[in-house]
Amino acid sequence: MISKRRFSLPRLDITGMWVFSLGVWFHIVARLVYSKPWMAFFLAEL
Repeated sequence: MISKRRFSLPRLDITGMWVFSLGVWFHIVARLVYSKPWMAFFLAEL
């Protein structure tokens, strides 16, 4: 992540990290909901 700083602003790196982490989170949640529908209610409670 530090090597990316030469060709992009640190703020864009932080924003990219947030978008990437949110994308991974929603992808995992979507897979859990698809395989185990009851997990959706459990995750929604969190």
